[in-house]
Amino acid sequence: MKVSGYAKEYGYVPGKSTFNQTDHAWNVIRLHNQWYFIDSTWGAGHLDGYNLYQKKLNSHDFLTRPEHMIYDHFPEDSKWQLLSPIVSMQQFSDLPHVHSPFFDLQLEIVSPGNTNMVTFDTIVI
Repeated sequence: MKVSGYAKEYGYVPGKSTFNQTDHAWNVIRLHNQWYFIDSTWGAGHLDGYNLYQKKLNSHDFLTRPEHMIYDHFPEDSKWQLLSPIVSMQQFSDLPHVHSPFFDLQLEIVSPGNTNMVTFDTIVI
């Protein structure tokens, strides 16, 4: 199925609370009775700092789990979040802007879990 919605993509500014219009589309598939997302656009490459397309496979964007996808993809139809409970647009905006290595390394946000600004404590030895 094709899913249309909003994405925290190139040019996204953390803290932006609303999106004016849908700006992206991706797919959802069912495989062995489990739902997964596929974003072949993001999975095939990205824009670099000069706004030029760089072809580079990002395997995270293929068979992505719903609880990972919601960090940067917000479907127009909430049923395609495939989450319970459903995440609101405000909650989506408040989620930290993380990238695929965050999930590839199996990291988790411990605290704060409801803000797009994350700070790091300095350890003094």
